Amino acid sequence: MKCMSLAGPGLLLLLLAGASLAKEYAGPDGLGFTYPDAWLLVAKPKADPAIEQAMARFSNISRSILETPNLQAFIFNPADDGYAESITLSVLPGRMRLDEKSVEQFVQALNSSLTSSGAKIQRQEVTRIRVDGLESLSVLSLLEQSQSHEESTLWQVAIPARKNLISFSFIARTDEFAKHRPAFQQVLDTCRVGGQNVGGGWLGGLPQPMRDSITYGSIFLGLLLLAWSLRRMRRLREVKSVRQPPTQGPEPEEP
Repeated sequence: MKCMSLAGPGLLLLLLAGASLAKEYAGPDGLGFTYPDAWLLVAKPKADPAIEQAMARFSNISRSILETPNLQAFIFNPADDGYAESITLSVLPGRMRLDEKSVEQFVQALNSSLTSSGAKIQRQEVTRIRVDGLESLSVLSLLEQSQSHEESTLWQVAIPARKNLISFSFIARTDEFAKHRPAFQQVLDTCRVGGQNVGGGWLGGLPQPMRDSITYGSIFLGLLLLAWSLRRMRRLREVKSVRQPPTQGPEPEEP
């Protein structure tokens, strides 16, 4: 009995310590999830100046991501200089069905946006998973940038709620992806769709073909805008590298 009485408070402290390692995101209509405590949240329309300053340290992200329509939140890992792992949440109007044709159209739109941003798709896995009880689409893409040859892994998860399509983009360097996948999985395991899954939204009264047309159009537009943002960030990096003055060695000593 004494062991039990000592283990109880100890276990409680461990649970409380674990709970303190996560932050809560609360979005529209009850949409929410938790993410690692050390990661930084950039929410529209205006980011905290200190967070914007932290973003400037990384070559693979830019404030231009906030200009992407339908973006709800951008979360990144500030732990290492040079490259920041990130989580992007977008909410697109309409609902996507997960039949074979719809999945094919979604993957085609995703691949089109990736190639237009200068990425080569090395390998891709398309599977179905469940998020908050909803059947969802998971697309895992191993990418290589055509110019820098930098390899990254993009995990795209589409959750078709009744009101809107909820889209998560998780990205990390390929050699670091396994290390950060638990953080990405935490988002999905704690995701609560909330009111996004109540009713049919403003598209509910339209005929199904018209709803499909609007939904797929918004998905394609959203992915194209994401590609535009990635391409713009790549150009900013190129301009920055051109403007950076070359390092000069020590001046030769006079004889």
